[in-house]
Amino acid sequence: MKCFNNYHILVFSIFYCIMMIACTDAEKRYSTVELPDDVKSLEALLRDDNLTIDSRLSAYYKLSKIFEIESPDLALNYAEKLTSLSIEKESIYFQARGTYMTGLLATNSGNYKEAVNNYIKAAELFEITQENLWQADAINNVGQIFYLIQGYDLAMKYFQKAAKLYEMENDYDYLSLALANIASCYYGKADFDNAEMFYQKAIVIQEESSNETDYKQSNYYQKLGNVYFEQNNYEKALSHYRKALSFTDLTNEFKYSIYLNIANTLNYSFDFANSEKWIDKAAQLESEIRIINAQHINSLNIQGEHYQLKGNHEKALEIFEKAITIADKDVFNEYLINTLDLISKSQRAMAKESAKLSINDIFRIEDIRRQQEKLKAEVIDQLDYKKLQVLLDTEIQNHYKDVKQSEIDKERSTIIKIASACIAIFFFTMLGTTLYIRSKKVTYENKIRRVNDLLNS
Repeated sequence: MKCFNNYHILVFSIFYCIMMIACTDAEKRYSTVELPDDVKSLEALLRDDNLTIDSRLSAYYKLSKIFEIESPDLALNYAEKLTSLSIEKESIYFQARGTYMTGLLATNSGNYKEAVNNYIKAAELFEITQENLWQADAINNVGQIFYLIQGYDLAMKYFQKAAKLYEMENDYDYLSLALANIASCYYGKADFDNAEMFYQKAIVIQEESSNETDYKQSNYYQKLGNVYFEQNNYEKALSHYRKALSFTDLTNEFKYSIYLNIANTLNYSFDFANSEKWIDKAAQLESEIRIINAQHINSLNIQGEHYQLKGNHEKALEIFEKAITIADKDVFNEYLINTLDLISKSQRAMAKESAKLSINDIFRIEDIRRQQEKLKAEVIDQLDYKKLQVLLDTEIQNHYKDVKQSEIDKERSTIIKIASACIAIFFFTMLGTTLYIRSKKVTYENKIRRVNDLLNS
């Protein structure tokens, strides 16, 4: 099923994107003041009037992190207190962190405009404090937002900026993530040659990192396998999927996604015996893991297409019907549309073979398809990614225009001050010179008068 790898972009890599954003939370690299880890102790500290400013700011930041997922509103409250107090105390160090945290919370809530504004501000503040890794993280997160709304060209610009900063700091772990992000953008644009090149770069760079990287390396190999699958190079795709499975400490959820990759690729290689084995392996894991509805539908689509490619259309239709049964047909579901396409394919094949078909089933499938197309149009109209991309890009441009204008105003003010100082200096110099000349003139006239008086006496 060719659309399965698009499923990786839109569903499986949602987890990957969240992982990327989580990984770019630079708190893991830096610590401020040593504080307790539990909420009660931190809140008790904040009630202490003798608490130092740095400790109070650190406590606000730590509490905002603790409540980030559990209670976003409370997390935002602490982040705003952190930013407000840091501005009051003129602490750019903590202002940058509060701004960054506000961006992270806005990202989680889907408020991308607010997130972008805060990440850009945070990046500038980190540049002032010369914290290149934090700056890179903020820039990388701007790229992530554009990636999530399919603005791949815009996203790449920010990933490339982040990559340069990571490389400058020899942070190979995060550099590999930035390179993989660039690869994912090329994959989204269907530029598979460049996607392949950047995934390979990410793998090489990750090997230079000193951190435990099994999951990330496995993920890169899986993504590279997806690239080869799209290029119809099934042998290479299988090789990279198997390489992805060779790493240790992989979650069952991640193994499940790779099992389906392998089964799908074997289907297209017409190796049905081995494909069935991997379908069974994935099915065994389903009882042990939590999978979302779309994943379950996708798994059934792969199973159904397995029989479809073998020519057993009756069995294929039986499995596709299971997918329709479990699908929520009142919301747009791309994988349900794929199910409908596969059903139509089997129905046409059976019609050519003069097999018995239910007219009611054909009309029922078309009714569901029309409903899904209508829902899809509504979703596209609501999200309108293109407009959102333009809006966010305009926000960033306006921010830099404001910054530039502010710098121009400061420069103009400085020039005026310097000019005023020069004029003042010139004025006082001329005044001093005039007074000096007048003094000399008076002294000279006095001397002449005394000489005349002596001569005339």
